[in-house]
Amino acid sequence: MSFAGLTLLLAGFVSNGEALAASNFGEPTALTAVGNDLYVVNTSANVVTEVNSSSGKIIRMFGGSKYEMNSPVAIVATMNNVWVANFGNNSVTEWGTGSRNSTVLQGSKYDFSSPQSMIYEDGMLWVANLHSSTITTISIATHKIRILHIASEGCLSPTALIFSNGTVWASCSESNSIIGISSTTYKVTSDIQGSDDKLDGPGPILLVGNHLWVANVASSSLSKFDVSGRSHVHLLCHFSDGFMTPESVALSGDFVFVANMLGHDVSLVSSTGCQGVGVHHIGSGELQEPTALEVIGDNLFVADAQKQDVIKFSLKTMKMVEIIR
Repeated sequence: MSFAGLTLLLAGFVSNGEALAASNFGEPTALTAVGNDLYVVNTSANVVTEVNSSSGKIIRMFGGSKYEMNSPVAIVATMNNVWVANFGNNSVTEWGTGSRNSTVLQGSKYDFSSPQSMIYEDGMLWVANLHSSTITTISIATHKIRILHIASEGCLSPTALIFSNGTVWASCSESNSIIGISSTTYKVTSDIQGSDDKLDGPGPILLVGNHLWVANVASSSLSKFDVSGRSHVHLLCHFSDGFMTPESVALSGDFVFVANMLGHDVSLVSSTGCQGVGVHHIGSGELQEPTALEVIGDNLFVADAQKQDVIKFSLKTMKMVEIIR
């Protein structure tokens, strides 16, 4: 996608992250939050925008030659650090939340190959590499690097990661599988293979209690399985329930939210499944291409890559309350 406002954005851009007087987004595709601050990854603009989620005001923007971001697609943030995965130049950009300095992690020792997803857990950064079917782990304290060759374990093209009780789960889009990796031994402990379209191009994953929910991008469906009992995969919802290219999932209370990129809305599903209360949809008519979700307090934030903005919905009313541009 093209970003018509990129020239305007860069004309007013301050590369060291100083606060801007005006805001712009360029194909926002990933969100994360630290406290009240919302970080927005702008893939076509090669910048990250920090937003005050209460006021909707832009705090600062990060980008330019200093950060070397190139088609950023994923972000992890803590109270002290921010990491951004750059799909375009096979790197990860790191900076401190209270610092103007940044570091670019790049080169053969990291084996980054179209990094697609990241998580941070217990001092370790995990990076899923889509094209090489590997996972790179980096100790933030010691800088020790491990390359996990998961293709031989049945995982091809890892697209998403999540941590649960000592296990890192990875969805593997090409092999239609989910694997579990011990966070201490780095060995694969579980290999869940889909059948009967129960796993079909698995992408975003979410932990709901003891169940792992999987959004199947290829079949526009949702599946789940019990991570404690390693039960069989169950198909929860499918295309006829209104799902269409699910790109992101988020949890709030007893409900799961699913961003339907080509359905132009967000599905609201009970955590027990699509039966019972059924599937509801929010944002119809207000969203064009929702790509990322983040829950902060009583609000759901939705990144819209086509409209080039972030829309804030109240979780109490399920109605739009603000458009952040």
